[in-house]
Amino acid sequence: MRIGRSVGMANRKVILGLGNLLRTDDGLGVHAIRALDGKVGDWELIDGGTLGLTLLPYLEGVGDLLILDAIRLGEPAGTLHRFSSLDFVRTGKDQAISGHDLGLVELWNGLQLKESLPHHCQVLGLEPESLQWGTELSAVVQNALPLLLDQVLELVTFPGGVAL
Repeated sequence: MRIGRSVGMANRKVILGLGNLLRTDDGLGVHAIRALDGKVGDWELIDGGTLGLTLLPYLEGVGDLLILDAIRLGEPAGTLHRFSSLDFVRTGKDQAISGHDLGLVELWNGLQLKESLPHHCQVLGLEPESLQWGTELSAVVQNALPLLLDQVLELVTFPGGVAL
């Protein structure tokens, strides 16, 4: 797990975990990245925390991007959500879906302005139960985390190529 650039490598495959580890379930993406360490083959793991636009240089040259984050859509806590990049951008503009969704939409728009959008992108997340101060996931989200991790592993190990 690292934040690092593979300069000159086109079509990188990246799993980006987002979230604030000090806000219970908002830290989901970072917790997921940590759990995936050593399990995703040649995919690069990036702990993006709440870095927002600071991540732009680290996402240039990415071919396949999988973003992991807590996603609020008003469903029961622990519900798994999955969006394509187009669906996510539309949803992100229409309603708040995470504690830092403006940063994510701005990050996407920044990549677009730099003409560096990934070829394929999916956003996966779980509906949070709590965004209160705290460093642990709620019990509901912690229990749903294996479902999210299984979905990630299914996507990145799809036979014949990426399932994004």
